[in-house]
Amino acid sequence: IQNNSFHNTGEAITFWSGNYDMKNNTIRYNFIKDVYAKRNTNGGGIVITGNTVPEKRHSYFIYGNIILNPGLGTNDDFQGGGITVNIGGDANLSIYNNVIYNEGGIHRNGRGAIRVYNSQGYPLKNVYIYNNIIYEPNYRYLFLSAGGTPWENVSVDNNIYYPATDFSAFALGEISSNHDNHSIFADPLFISANPQTREDFMLQNNSPAIDAGIDVGLTSDIIGTSIPQGV
Repeated sequence: IQNNSFHNTGEAITFWSGNYDMKNNTIRYNFIKDVYAKRNTNGGGIVITGNTVPEKRHSYFIYGNIILNPGLGTNDDFQGGGITVNIGGDANLSIYNNVIYNEGGIHRNGRGAIRVYNSQGYPLKNVYIYNNIIYEPNYRYLFLSAGGTPWENVSVDNNIYYPATDFSAFALGEISSNHDNHSIFADPLFISANPQTREDFMLQNNSPAIDAGIDVGLTSDIIGTSIPQGV
């Protein structure tokens, strides 16, 4: 699922595995704006979930998306969310180079900008969350939660969190050490103070986000700007 625009909708992109396999899916370069929690939708921007064991869904690659104002119209912490993934076991899940802006809208609750969890007691394995910009969520910035031990190859780094100033300002679930060693607490400096289009999320020349990410193999962003910018 790539290069789409979703605006003024219920849940924008949802994978619900049910009793079927849903594996090896890529969600990239989509612009998602104004996502509402309605009667039969929780109002998430990108949601991967299901009511079966996690082995029915794995190998998801979510990158280069812009998610603006997800989770509108809810006061419940089980609704909303920028990117929400219910997964476990050998997840092979990559979430990188996304922007999640104003999660939860005018309300104070929501699932959080990025939430990865397992509802059936499985540990997390092979989960990689890099180079994301999380801007003014109204609930959690990032939340990882799953049962079982040990977690294996769960890596979170090179993200930008704003306006948080330290880790105490938001929940990071069960990750307690060796994460976000190169992440930044700073304003990413978009060219617009009130972004409404994908072009509004371009970075100013002095943005701390420029060349601050880890190499994940991308050569351009959602509007074609080259990655990296430096030498």
